[in-house]
Amino acid sequence: MDDNAAVTKLLEEVGPLLDPAAISYAPDDQSWTVSIDAETLILLAFDEGGGALEFVTPLGAVPDASAERAHEILLRFSYLWRETGGLYAALDDNGDAALLYRRPLAGLDGTQLNNLLGNLAQQRAVWADVLRTPPEDIESVVPDVPPFGGIRV
Repeated sequence: MDDNAAVTKLLEEVGPLLDPAAISYAPDDQSWTVSIDAETLILLAFDEGGGALEFVTPLGAVPDASAERAHEILLRFSYLWRETGGLYAALDDNGDAALLYRRPLAGLDGTQLNNLLGNLAQQRAVWADVLRTPPEDIESVVPDVPPFGGIRV
């Protein structure tokens, strides 16, 4: 079974567990979109060279009024990638924020993927709120981040 088929099989296992609104596959760029609800998308792509799944969950635009503080918090959070198990934040070409994570495909099973997608959806909600109203200190946010490297199972 090739890697794309393996990812598709894992997502088929996750479907009944996570009960997302939709899971779609784009064969042109070999990527998947998991729609958790109307606000939460998780994009997956397989990095053949690295043997890893790449996860991106868009957070949306950073409000102009708090952009400087929000960008500082996102940068500080990304610096803590070891504490977060590899979860980090970035800005896309439009300046919109997103959370990103990479996980080797080898050894990943449906239950772990389900938990990972659930954790990402939860963090997306937390970080969308953080960007709307940035806190004074990042320490108030980081303790809420699950250890993605260990994936809570």
